[in-house]
Amino acid sequence: MIVILASIFLSLTLFVSRMALAEDLIRIQTQESQADRRQQYPIQLLELVLKKTSKDYGDFKLIPQPIEMSGSRLMLELERNRTVDLIWLPTSNELETKLLPIRIPIIKDILGYRLLLIKGNNSKRYENIRNLKDLQQFTIGQGHDWGDVKILEANGIKVVKSSSYEGLFQMLMTERFDFFSRGITEIFDEYASRHNQLAGLTIEQNLVLYYPYVNYFFVNKQNHRLARRIEAGLIRMIADGSFDRSFEAYYKVSVERANLKNRQVIKLRNPFLPPKTPLNDESLWYKP
Repeated sequence: MIVILASIFLSLTLFVSRMALAEDLIRIQTQESQADRRQQYPIQLLELVLKKTSKDYGDFKLIPQPIEMSGSRLMLELERNRTVDLIWLPTSNELETKLLPIRIPIIKDILGYRLLLIKGNNSKRYENIRNLKDLQQFTIGQGHDWGDVKILEANGIKVVKSSSYEGLFQMLMTERFDFFSRGITEIFDEYASRHNQLAGLTIEQNLVLYYPYVNYFFVNKQNHRLARRIEAGLIRMIADGSFDRSFEAYYKVSVERANLKNRQVIKLRNPFLPPKTPLNDESLWYKP
């Protein structure tokens, strides 16, 4: 009898163990258009993070959603626990109120270093920009629900908005605004992939804008297990150096091409940065 009970108990224990480590099916965001490659690194990093925790949490499968969604739509879908289980966006007070952030910047704050895509025949207009006051004489194009719209406007810069990511490139071509502000991790890829159909655009060579601007992974407020798993994986990657190695391998070329040390830096304030942003942890931030 004791042997039978012991056997049953062992079977139940193994069953519970297997259930606890069942494969995590994680629905994630996808690109906003066919030419949009901005999501490649977050997905690559997420895979590494989940592999770091597979012994504790089990296998996983990422399921990119086939629907192209804006940032505001992604936030709503995750808040209501529909279609996506995890997204990555620049943080804000609104996002951190509605969703559960994992407060480790996934690409450090490198997205806050912004270069300017311009019409090449207008390049001489920008040679005398030295400070924010000079910059305020120009208009910048951005997505209508992008997190840095409010940051730019708070610094007295006029922003022309569009609901279409691809449409912004066409709007620049027709001079609906002066600059298209792009992160140094974005602009070279975007320029190269659209150069043939958008002849006449160029990357401005003298300026870089900077404001604290960080991307986090976000999950639904109730999804504490996934939040713990991602946080644990990120912490392990930072500790063993694989976080920095992954970051440098993916972004080294873009950082070198940006040539930040030889550009005029115009610093903007970000009054919308949530109070719990880990600004004092230098290991989490990019140093030019």
